[in-house]
Amino acid sequence: MKKFALFLGLALLIFAPVRADWDADWVTASAAYDNGEYAEAYALFSELRGDGKTSAALEYNLGNSALRMGRPDMAAGHYRLAQWLAPGDPDLRANYELAVDVLGAELAPLPFHRRASAFLPQRMWHNIWYLSLWTLALFGIARMKLDKIRDASPWVFPLLACLLIFSGWGVWASSPRPAQKEAVLLGEEITARFEPHENATAHFALPGGSVVRVEETTRQWTRIRANENIGWVPSDSLSRLMPES
Repeated sequence: MKKFALFLGLALLIFAPVRADWDADWVTASAAYDNGEYAEAYALFSELRGDGKTSAALEYNLGNSALRMGRPDMAAGHYRLAQWLAPGDPDLRANYELAVDVLGAELAPLPFHRRASAFLPQRMWHNIWYLSLWTLALFGIARMKLDKIRDASPWVFPLLACLLIFSGWGVWASSPRPAQKEAVLLGEEITARFEPHENATAHFALPGGSVVRVEETTRQWTRIRANENIGWVPSDSLSRLMPES
């Protein structure tokens, strides 16, 4: 049992995420923010999002920089993505609420499964899944080779199988992939139309910072869904939370 506990501790240590907070570029961007150079800080933090990689801390700082720049609509997008990555952060939620309150937009709730899986980081869910998978595989091989293991502890195999299924659910539930379909409206108020052209009849209007679901993009227009309403808005009037993979 002690050996297993030691192995578990080392496995989680090996798979622990490496933070980039100590990177020189991060320090430079933070210094610009502390000096009140918010546009410069936003640009520097944005450069750290290379290849679509980001983190809750990075999106939080981008949101703070945008908010200080007087762009609560942009800030709402960064806070929303950070919320997907770290749903339980109280400071993040407070700043997100501030941004949408300024704009008069609604605070978009996260899906239940994302909130339910928030008690562990996504990386930890992956670590537990891989660990349970390998443990289950090794235990299965040992049961076939060793009679003592085959006859002892009949509850071990079902327990490991349940752990694998549960951690698999956690991997799925904690994924921010659904955020790829979300976007935040930019500006003070955006009018959605029935058809994708500027002379089409107006359908509904939403304040900037509102979270919408992207349904379809054609030419320079994007069809969005907001609750039960569906309409077309200019593509440059919204900001996608994440690029589609």
